[in-house]
Amino acid sequence: MSGEDTIAAISTATGEGGIAIVRMSGDRAEEILGKIFSPASGRKVLENRKLVFGTCAADGEEIDEVMA
Repeated sequence: MSGEDTIAAISTATGEGGIAIVRMSGDRAEEILGKIFSPASGRKVLENRKLVFGTCAADGEEIDEVMA
């Protein structure tokens, strides 16, 4: 893996739970998040290390409520 790779991986323990955690990091993480995440506040600029509530969508269809 080079320093330019962007990765996403499930971080939630195996089993059933109320939420799932997916960790994403790398040079393109912010770009990718901008394509799939819409903050409920409508603000497109996200602050570093701030949790924001919104929705995740793919192909124009909302998938779920998320926090990023």
